[in-house]
Amino acid sequence: MTNGGLYFLPWLTQNTGVSVGTYNAIALVVTSMALLISGPVLGRLYDRSNRRSVYLFLTSLVMFAATLGIHLADQLSQTSIAKGTNALICFCVLMYCYQLSLIFYNSRLNEIATPQDYAKISGRGAAAGWVGALLGIILVLPFVDGTVPFIHGSGEAKAFLPSAMFYGIGTAISLVLMRGISTGRRSSSRVPLSELFSQTWRDIRMTIKLNNVLYFLLALFLFADAVLTIENNASYYLAEVMHYSENAKATLFALLLIMAAVGSLVSAKLAQKVSLKKLLIGILIAWSVTLIMVSITRNHIAFAVEFSMVGFLFGSQATVARTLFLMLLPPHRTGEYFGMFVSFWRFATCIGPVVWVAAAYGFRQWGVDAYRASMIAMAILIIISLAFLRKVVPSAQNAS
Repeated sequence: MTNGGLYFLPWLTQNTGVSVGTYNAIALVVTSMALLISGPVLGRLYDRSNRRSVYLFLTSLVMFAATLGIHLADQLSQTSIAKGTNALICFCVLMYCYQLSLIFYNSRLNEIATPQDYAKISGRGAAAGWVGALLGIILVLPFVDGTVPFIHGSGEAKAFLPSAMFYGIGTAISLVLMRGISTGRRSSSRVPLSELFSQTWRDIRMTIKLNNVLYFLLALFLFADAVLTIENNASYYLAEVMHYSENAKATLFALLLIMAAVGSLVSAKLAQKVSLKKLLIGILIAWSVTLIMVSITRNHIAFAVEFSMVGFLFGSQATVARTLFLMLLPPHRTGEYFGMFVSFWRFATCIGPVVWVAAAYGFRQWGVDAYRASMIAMAILIIISLAFLRKVVPSAQNAS
């Protein structure tokens, strides 16, 4: 997914005529709506299943096929319209399955750790993920630069095929290593699909009455709104606003991933000494300050330092938010509730891009610098999220 964020949007806008606005409207909103409808239901199915690894296997298989499909769309489509359409469809499938897999992956945390170790294991898992993303950039960059022997040409399009191949190999190894994880016995009785939807949405209505979970999800909606919008527009911002070259962009993303891994580990360590709620509030305040600094910075060296801080906060926020949410849940329904978690997380992308584009449009007289106003708008969303997060009361062992 990191190489997708780094190369897909620039390739799409430059080679198919698809605008950034169209990308945000289709790729982000469509996948978010699909996840909002299906995520909690599939999470509930996962909670009932005795064969939980199958869910990760199927989503991984479809992600591999979708990544390969983007490469085929580039190579085989006859027109730029067909190329853009086919690539966007594949990217939507890829994003949907990636977010869906997070429901199943996050839910396994309470199967391999005690509540006292949630933060530690969450931090290590997140750090491993960021290191894997960095390895993906290192492996794919020579293909983009055109420095791989016997491979002709260069450019963003050259990233898609090796990304699919390396992802397939890495995922196969991961799934083999996870086979031995015990899930315990679950209900295996079949439930009609209509009843499954009915039960799930009934539970969602009940969740609204659980103030802790509701306030957390509302806060998540707002700060995820900002974080995901920044993530999806980072490559464009680096190229068009800060005028970094492709190699410089890759270096910055590598720096971001290193710092994200560090942030995951540091925040997991801090979580043993500071309450999760206080820690997350501190991280979100740091996010707001950093984004304001990013919005006014023009010097490349200063920006690189701030961008590394963004990476640190990416890793910290993901680790702490996931752990705090898990502490609020009944242990036998983590799949269903993480379905809500991921759905809220992704549904935020229905609003974030609108705020991003609206802020840029309001300052359109600045040219590409109008996106600096978009950064400030994201900082404001994060500040608003603090009002809801302050209302969350964790369990006694983590209470603030």
